[in-house]
Amino acid sequence: MLRASERDGELRARDMALDRAIRNVTQRSLPLVFVVQSAILGAYRGVKGEPLNALKDAEILEAVANAKQNLETEDTGLIYEHQASPRVEVLSRAIREALNQINERTPVESRFRQGEVLKLLELMHAWINAHMRTGEFDNSYLRQISLFIPWPSEQTKPLIV
Repeated sequence: MLRASERDGELRARDMALDRAIRNVTQRSLPLVFVVQSAILGAYRGVKGEPLNALKDAEILEAVANAKQNLETEDTGLIYEHQASPRVEVLSRAIREALNQINERTPVESRFRQGEVLKLLELMHAWINAHMRTGEFDNSYLRQISLFIPWPSEQTKPLIV
């Protein structure tokens, strides 16, 4: 069990990591937050396949870290995919696919640089980690983003006619 001073130090370290990550992200890359959050919810809701039922913030945190790690490895020119649990890999792939699709649809001169994307994923990691520190719910981050991103219209149609 953590003593109060140890817990306080841990909370300060997380706050400092979040502050540092916020300062490193450019204003231009902030719309990517919505892209990553939409990818997380899409995987959770099963928009492109089986839903990831009972998704926990810890799995989302691991998926964001895995996506960042895979993008960093890809940036070095290596063809290697860092392994994680199957659920985390599905979510990590969904995040990377969403980021790739945005860049493909954006004109070449306006595309996001790899460094911007990596800093944004670092921010997302710190943000989710800050959510997890409350310990109240296993999915407080997922609950929060669910409030702001609606279900796709085809999934909200009534099932009974």
